[in-house]
Amino acid sequence: MRSASLLACLALVLAPGARADEPLHIAGAALGPDGVLTRQAADVMGNDGPSHTPLLVIDEPALRGASRISGRVEAFEIDSEAWLELAAVYADGRREVARTLDPNGPGARLRGTAEPRRFELAVPFDGAGPRPVRLELGVGMLGPGVVSVSELRLEVSVAHAAAALPERGLWLALASIAAATLGAGAWLRRSARGRLAPE
Repeated sequence: MRSASLLACLALVLAPGARADEPLHIAGAALGPDGVLTRQAADVMGNDGPSHTPLLVIDEPALRGASRISGRVEAFEIDSEAWLELAAVYADGRREVARTLDPNGPGARLRGTAEPRRFELAVPFDGAGPRPVRLELGVGMLGPGVVSVSELRLEVSVAHAAAALPERGLWLALASIAAATLGAGAWLRRSARGRLAPE
């Protein structure tokens, strides 16, 4: 029996026949340019022992570099602590995990009762090497309490394009300098001919 139950998990977007406590599955290719995964809310209730509840699975995510999953999270009467957990699963079975365990900020752990706030979890993938075949988002808890998660979004970085800009900009600058030099040379030649021409 699972140690945590998903009270209301994205009922409007779950596939027909899926149980309410199953994670939402999304195909990476189906994501729009805004990266919105779902606007529905999921409430996860912990119990007396440690628990982990899967919320979301993205199959074949279209990652192009450093990316993150963001959203809103709210805590209710968490006796010990809780966190959000993002796992990148690779074709060879390797799993790399990121958790919201910081003392503060968008990556902070959850304690007590807290107002809704933004959270961010960096995808454990830096753009080099094979891409993960699956991303799994879940909630970990050490005891009782409720965690509410909503407004989930996959923010795919365009850092790879930005990184190419300096090199591209250098070539454009060199081309501009060369064009300006050639133009100035032609103008000087025309000026010299004008001065040397007999009156």
